[in-house]
Amino acid sequence: MFKKIGTILEKMNITRIWKRRMVIAFIIVVAVAVSSVALFWFEYTGRDEAIAYKSTRFSFVNYIPKILDLYFLPLSFGKSKLSAYEIIIDRDKLNKIYEETSIGYCCNCMPEDADRYVDVEFITDGKNFKASIKPRGDCSNHWGYKKKSWRIKFEEENLFGEKQIDLIIPSDREFVAEYLNNYRAKKFGLVVPEMKFVELKINGI
Repeated sequence: MFKKIGTILEKMNITRIWKRRMVIAFIIVVAVAVSSVALFWFEYTGRDEAIAYKSTRFSFVNYIPKILDLYFLPLSFGKSKLSAYEIIIDRDKLNKIYEETSIGYCCNCMPEDADRYVDVEFITDGKNFKASIKPRGDCSNHWGYKKKSWRIKFEEENLFGEKQIDLIIPSDREFVAEYLNNYRAKKFGLVVPEMKFVELKINGI
């Protein structure tokens, strides 16, 4: 009899432990979901940029929503189907661009030394082309951080039928939103700028 009672108590204790674990797991899931929605809203409404714009001391705020990139981590293990571009640039010249543009968040404030074209080699589909690049964008969210928006000017060949192209960081274009709007505009016969998502490497990285 005492053995039966002991067994029942043990089962009840195990049940309590699992219930406690389930409650803790539920709280964690809800906390992560709420935090994710809050971070998305914080970035989507531009509040991160507004805070970072007030002072260079708060420029780190612009990075906080990047935590959401963890949700896309599994995609990094697959092979990308995007068009691949690569830029080969002198390491010293690239480091100089990074140094000159590390000034925190601001608008209409690109340093003159950084707003100049630098000769590079542009590679796509296994073919090399002479080109020149420079950071582009009015505000430093385009060029003030490691991932930059670039303007690429081709010397002789009108690659892609253009004398120059802009590679813009996807976060500034609200990712899929503008692409979707352009797709819908095309269906109505409207003229829209040519755009697509691409993968860019600089010096193999």
